[in-house]
Order: sequence, then structure tokens, then C-alpha cells
Amino acid sequence: MVDGGLRVWDQRHERVEDLERARRLPSPQLVGTPGRATLDLNALASMGVELVGRLATVRDGRALFSGGLRNVISLSDLKMERLLGTFDEWATASGQDAGAGPPERFEPTRVPERSRLQLDLGRGEIQTIVWATGLPARLRWLDVPVADAKGHLQHEGGGW
Repeated sequence: MVDGGLRVWDQRHERVEDLERARRLPSPQLVGTPGRATLDLNALASMGVELVGRLATVRDGRALFSGGLRNVISLSDLKMERLLGTFDEWATASGQDAGAGPPERFEPTRVPERSRLQLDLGRGEIQTIVWATGLPARLRWLDVPVADAKGHLQHEGGGW
């Protein structure tokens, strides 16, 4: 943003209270279009997309998913609400909200009562895969002392 703006993403890593926690929080799940159409997880589910947890492994022809879908979605929704609240507070404090309507909020993401924990890959149920995740760094091949005790890349600043 221009000088005097909100600068949410300009915060330096050393000023983040709990950097490890901040890096593990899921990102808000939202995509918009110029026509103000929202494509979020609720919209995808309404189109027939089945939400599942993180792919843990594939074993004996079965995809196995984590059981943490509800928790990840709740944390993502919470992060979105906090981010939008920050934007609204800035707009009000800086007078940028003049003439704007009331703040808009999104419906909480609907989570299935029970999410699927496994899928038989031989049954032909999968038509499309939307891969919406980051992958952990696999640095075992790197033969230099740059990883910490947990195998994470040591760095100052950036994310992982």
C-alpha cells in the first residue's frame, strides 16, 4: 500500500509475537472476481467438490487423509475474520470508509459432519484434484548444515 496505508504484509519477522505459530496457521481461503463473485470452499462444496483433510499418505491403493479438516478450516476462517477486521479498523481510522456500506463478512465454511479419512484409488471416484496446500521442504538430500533439529531450513526472516 502507499505511504500511510495499512501495510499488513510489511511486518518484519522479528516483530511477530510467535513466528512458528504464524507460519503454521492456514491461509484464508478466498478468491474473488471483478464481478464480485466469490470462490471459496463453500462455493466449491456447493458445486459438488468433496472437502477432505491433508493427504497423509497413499498405502495399498488407498489415499489416507488427516482427520484435522474441521480444525484447519476453523483456523482459516478465524484468520480471515481477523484480517478483515484489521482492514475495517484501518479504513475507519484513516477515513477511507466514507461512503462505504457496512463491513461485509463471509458465511463460516461449512465442514462435513464426518470428513472422509480414506479413498480407494482403484474405484474411479476421483474426477478432478484441486491441490491446495503447501508441501514441507524435504532437505535430506542437501549435504550442508542448513537444517535445524526438526529438518526445517534455518533462515532469518522468510517463511516455510
